[in-house]
Order: sequence, then structure tokens, then C-alpha cells
Amino acid sequence: MSDTTSTQKTSTDSTGDARATALLNKAILSLSEWKELAMLRPQIIRSAPQYAKDCLEYYKQTSEQRFGRRYKVLEALNLSDNPDEQLVGHGHVQ
Repeated sequence: MSDTTSTQKTSTDSTGDARATALLNKAILSLSEWKELAMLRPQIIRSAPQYAKDCLEYYKQTSEQRFGRRYKVLEALNLSDNPDEQLVGHGHVQ
């Protein structure tokens, strides 16, 4: 009986993996699909600070020397020189 349960669980796991992969490959998910994906792969859910950190890391960071001190410059704040096209803004005052 345990062999049947083990086989059934393995079959369910592989079906869940296939469904999660199918959902991950979709560009847009409905709310119910997002909930299903979150149940199948809870590791994809990030906290707000982790999401913000990932966004800033995507646009990279550089360092520069000013007034004898080393400063970190976040490129997400300096995507464009035009003030109307800046992603976040205020990059010139960081």
C-alpha cells in the first residue's frame, strides 16, 4: 500500500512541476493562476525589501570618489539625463 502512495505522490509532484513550469512560461497570469503558482513554488514570493533590492541590483551600482570619501551611486536613479525620463528621480542629489 505504501508503494502505491509513494508512486501516486511522485506522479502528483511531477504533474505539479509541469504545471508550475507552464505557469512560469506565461507572460500574464490571472489572480487564480498566480495563487496556484505561489502554492506550487512558494520560493518565488519575495518581500518588499527583497524586491526593491533586486530592482536596484538589476540596474547595477557604481562607486565614485567625492570630497575624499567613497560613495555608492545607484544607476536606477540615473537612467536618463532628462528629468522627465528618470526611473525614480533625484539621482543628481544622491
